[in-house]
Amino acid sequence: MLRVWTALRLFKKKVLVGAQKPTYADRMKHDLFVVIYLVVMVALIIGLDVLFLRDHLWWRLATNVGIVVVFATVYLLFFRTSK
Repeated sequence: MLRVWTALRLFKKKVLVGAQKPTYADRMKHDLFVVIYLVVMVALIIGLDVLFLRDHLWWRLATNVGIVVVFATVYLLFFRTSK
């Protein structure tokens, strides 16, 4: 797993070193992606709460926190752009 992480970091550095500053259109695409990403996360949380965890408060809380942590981790590892 460490090798994959290191390879991803090196790939990002190589791509971003020669890259130009993102244009307004690129930034808007990224912002739209973030909004869609957040809507999917919220829909997943609400769907699981309503369908499976309606009467289980602590399971519901733990599941919601877990979903947010997974989505945040995936975003930070793969989709974040550096300024």
